[in-house]
Amino acid sequence: MQTLDTDIYNTLNIVARENGIPVEELLRAVVVPEWMEIVSANAPRRNTRLEISSREDAGEN
Repeated sequence: MQTLDTDIYNTLNIVARENGIPVEELLRAVVVPEWMEIVSANAPRRNTRLEISSREDAGEN
């Protein structure tokens, strides 16, 4: 669930109407994905790569 400022909603409504879609679809298809790109670009990077060492690397022969 989300709450939007009236002015922001009105702007989104104009853009949505110009594109022949409801505000909800504009948010789902355009606004949220763009926001996620911005957030993920600014988020600290985590090492998600799984590294498996061999027995030799672990000192086992």
